[in-house]
Amino acid sequence: MFARIEHADQIPTTAAVAHLMTEIGSGRHVVLSLHEDGGDYTVQDHWSGPASDEEPAAVSLVHFDGPLSEARQTAATRAFEERIKPALARVPGHVGTMLLAGPVDSFVVVAMATSLEALEAGGVAVNSTELLPDEDPALLTGPDRFFVHRVEKTVTRG
Repeated sequence: MFARIEHADQIPTTAAVAHLMTEIGSGRHVVLSLHEDGGDYTVQDHWSGPASDEEPAAVSLVHFDGPLSEARQTAATRAFEERIKPALARVPGHVGTMLLAGPVDSFVVVAMATSLEALEAGGVAVNSTELLPDEDPALLTGPDRFFVHRVEKTVTRG
């Protein structure tokens, strides 16, 4: 599965799933769409939250620009698997999270929730986790950009 993130007012007709969103702060429209046949990103991982049967009303896009060293990628993968996923699994209203791999070893983490409050609770849960005993904080430098959106419309085809 592939994903596209673009500033647009229309949902592409070729998308299997698409979310038309409004970026909080700027008011710009953004479309997050999933496609079988290609896109700017590859869906590298997807996991469901406690509200996986509900439609998202809020989405955050957390960008990690590349290139990322192999050590930083390994550290981030471990953090996702051993700290972040378990933390989000306990957040009511968390719909799910996708990890999108992009060009030049860049990544976008897409977090979806049933409300802005649930999205914020997810962020608090993730940022409240304690580092594992042998994690190196120098390798976990945080995101380069972070955007929060209200979901205006979701379309699922097929």
